[in-house]
This record gives sequence, C-alpha cells and structure tokens, in this order.
Amino acid sequence: MNLYLCPVFADDVIPLLRSDYGFVQENFFSAASAVAGQMHSREGWSHPAASNLVGWVKRWGNSPIVYLQGGDDASAMANVHFRQLVHNAVRWVSSDAARATRSRTSEVC
Repeated sequence: MNLYLCPVFADDVIPLLRSDYGFVQENFFSAASAVAGQMHSREGWSHPAASNLVGWVKRWGNSPIVYLQGGDDASAMANVHFRQLVHNAVRWVSSDAARATRSRTSEVC
C-alpha cells in the first residue's frame, strides 16, 4: 500500500481512518523525481509534515465521496480487508444515508 505526504483539510472532512505511520519528509520520496526516473530520491526536495488522516468522507457538490489514500497496487487489492473497505465505501456512497450527509458533524455510518 502506498501512502502519500499530502495536505488534508481536516476541518472540511469527516475522518474515517488514521495511520500510526510517521507522515514526515524522512519517510517519503519526491514524486516529481520518481516521474523523472529518479525513484527513491529526496535530492532538492523538502516537504512539511502532513496529516495522518488516510480515509475520510466529504461532499463535493451534491455528491458524497469517500477518500482512501492507500490501495493503488496489487498487494492492496489482494488484501481481503482492503477489498472489504472499498466495498463498504462504494456501498455507503450509494446509500440514502450518504446522500443525506450534509456537514462534517453528520453521522457517517
């Protein structure tokens, strides 16, 4: 499972999952360097610490969305627990409860 060092606007989302992994520069590499063919490079790259929030719910327009940060590789999809998490997320966003969710303080599940 890949994790990313990215900002999360925590006040705008309903938190679902947090990680105990350290979301600090020393634990990540530059995506721009990787795209340029320099995988696992931090040369010339710096990044502030980021949120450990890796799963959340919010609305975008009239649509409820669930964001799950990890899971973009074969090992994640081979994990029965991750597949269940994705299944639950898809089932929830298509539910009446999701459509009724309007604010950060609304009940999610």
